[in-house]
Amino acid sequence: MFLKAIFLDAEGTFLKIKPSVGEIYAKIWENWNYFLDSYYIQEKFKKAYQEIFKKNFFQKWDTQKCKLAWKEVFKLTFDFLKFENGNTFLLEKAFEKAYNFFATKECVEIVSGFGEFLFGVKKRGLKLGIISNWDNRLYGILKEYQILNQFEGIFLGCEVSYFKPHPQIFKTALESFKVTSHESLMIGDSLEEDIIPAQKLGFKTYHFRDPNFERVIEFLEKEFEEKWR
Repeated sequence: MFLKAIFLDAEGTFLKIKPSVGEIYAKIWENWNYFLDSYYIQEKFKKAYQEIFKKNFFQKWDTQKCKLAWKEVFKLTFDFLKFENGNTFLLEKAFEKAYNFFATKECVEIVSGFGEFLFGVKKRGLKLGIISNWDNRLYGILKEYQILNQFEGIFLGCEVSYFKPHPQIFKTALESFKVTSHESLMIGDSLEEDIIPAQKLGFKTYHFRDPNFERVIEFLEKEFEEKWR
């Protein structure tokens, strides 16, 4: 395999949200003595995310629009809550707390084996980038984990203006890195958002469905015909 660049999805690939969004949201509401079922919240969140974001992936986005959309997701998730005198101030307060929490490393963990993967990337002089539908809160998380400087470029839907699977976010990454799709590998957990759109553009791909990065390393060792470590 002749490679110049590797691009990664973030959440669901080398970052895993832990505990679940439902559990995190439930914990936040405990600050105001609301004790909610985390499984129910998780299901509500999935539907709200689908309604606000996934149905609108192909429209143009920016950072402000993304935060407003996350606020709508939050409101839809908790539309069953009733507040005294119709006061929604508490909802706003809970949203800000939740929004800010997802800018810290406490909301995610890095999958095992990722450090070895990074070592191999640098050893071979490959460019490494992120193509993600996360927003600019990702920078803070990577900085807290002290790996922000491992990436030559980070391409976020809210900043590029297009979410995956829109081809423009992939094209922007290629143009920025001055590489072709045939010189690039896309690693991601979503067939719909990562693998299929990347393949259509000519990327080599690896569909990440693993608990750690060991199989990614095995795949790369096989392709490079040499030890990755």
